[in-house]
Amino acid sequence: MAVGAPCDDSGVHARYARLLVVLGGIVLGFAAYDVQIDNLPATTSLKAAAGVVAAWSFLAAGVAVLSRRPGNLLGPIMVATCFALLARQLRYSHDPLVFTMFFALGELGFALVAHSALAYPWGHVRDQAERVFLKITYVTVLAFPIAILLFHDGQTPLRYFDPYPRESLISLTGDPGVTSFLEDAYAVIAYGLLAVAFIALVARKLWQASPRTRRILAPLLLGAVVAALWAVYNSVVAFVSPVPEFVSQNVLWWQVSALIALPLALFAGLIRSRLAHANIGDLVLRLENVTPAGIRDELATALRDPTLEVFFWLPEQNAFVDVHGLPVELPEDGPTRAVTLLEHDGEPLAAVVHDPILRDEPDLIEVAAAAARLALETARLQAEVQAQLATVKESRARIVAAGDERRDPDQIDRERAWLQR
Repeated sequence: MAVGAPCDDSGVHARYARLLVVLGGIVLGFAAYDVQIDNLPATTSLKAAAGVVAAWSFLAAGVAVLSRRPGNLLGPIMVATCFALLARQLRYSHDPLVFTMFFALGELGFALVAHSALAYPWGHVRDQAERVFLKITYVTVLAFPIAILLFHDGQTPLRYFDPYPRESLISLTGDPGVTSFLEDAYAVIAYGLLAVAFIALVARKLWQASPRTRRILAPLLLGAVVAALWAVYNSVVAFVSPVPEFVSQNVLWWQVSALIALPLALFAGLIRSRLAHANIGDLVLRLENVTPAGIRDELATALRDPTLEVFFWLPEQNAFVDVHGLPVELPEDGPTRAVTLLEHDGEPLAAVVHDPILRDEPDLIEVAAAAARLALETARLQAEVQAQLATVKESRARIVAAGDERRDPDQIDRERAWLQR
């Protein structure tokens, strides 16, 4: 580093923060593994490690988002998902304090998994129905475990646990009947009704998405559906006794595969973004000899958005026009269309109407716009000429029409008949 060069303290602090997050996740992962091995006689080293690796995949994806898109809240959400999934394993401890604390928070990880899926790729949930669903989900996964702890007698085995007793430090009265009822209710509500509602929301999200958004969301949301189906299955087998041995031995792998699918889909999205940036590098060469209409096609190809449209700003008309010079009204930003305004030397140049999912990559649009700026300026001049020609034609038509009104109708008919010979 050169002497006197400015130091980006915020960037350094961000890197240290990401390093601490990674170290914390690794330490908690080993702790979660040890708790499972020491306290669950039926588990194996492979199964315990698989659960930790599934959680670590969220950590890796979250740190990648924090590094690439620091303003996107999806990164912190996925990091929190990792820590919550790992902390869930600590509830199997026979230490009363550890058991009580992490049983109360143990289901939070599944709510965060749903939150990650619904917030992808923007980092926040935009749909009102999805926000209501998440609020209900968070309340459910926090309220029911605490209620179960209040009535747990410390002797009756809990569902999904080994048969050995665990002591709740916040138990008010030991009532196995109430505890069993709460466990049944939670299995039906959380693993049944909420999981089905989540699947419906995912299907709705894909149905309403534009083609480009659907291609990006599909891998991640399909993984989320697999995870939700695992939850539905858990709701069903909670009332089946005994559970078939083949099912009990393999249901964990269903859960692990589904959880890992979500971060992998996110990594695929990041790789797709890098490829899109590489594709834009050749845009300048492709734009050298294209028509104004061809600019739209090249930008749509570079940004992988077939619905993209380009309109040009004409200061004389104080309006945006299409390639033919006809005035257009820009759509409002919404769930189906987004508008990015481009400038040149501080003056409006053009407007790009595109898929809303590109809002998550404003730098991608900026790079594409920079590559196309000269061509856009040339296209705007051509659109301005087209607009002027249209104005001249309209004026000429009005003059001719006005002249015809002042002339003798019979003379006009004779001239038309002569011209038609």
